[in-house]
Amino acid sequence: MKFFAFSTIVASLVAAQAGSNSDAIASVSTCISTKCTDPATAATCYVGCLQGANLATLLDTLNTCVSNCAGQPAATAATCNSDCLTKLLAEMQT
Repeated sequence: MKFFAFSTIVASLVAAQAGSNSDAIASVSTCISTKCTDPATAATCYVGCLQGANLATLLDTLNTCVSNCAGQPAATAATCNSDCLTKLLAEMQT
């Protein structure tokens, strides 16, 4: 169920975000909340959303994190992906 909190997390981030990244973050937020609804494809979906917003450094961070999740059983992979997104959002706020 943690997966479905992503849109809420991202929406909160967008609401709190100020500065030059706000448009890009809003774009990522919309992409994630509308397209990344299946935990089985979430990691790939996040990457696509970030590529679309040209957030290259954050994309590299996410790629590294989700690569580490890939070897895990399905039951823990979704949580791992969730944790990756949480870390990513924290970096976007700094």
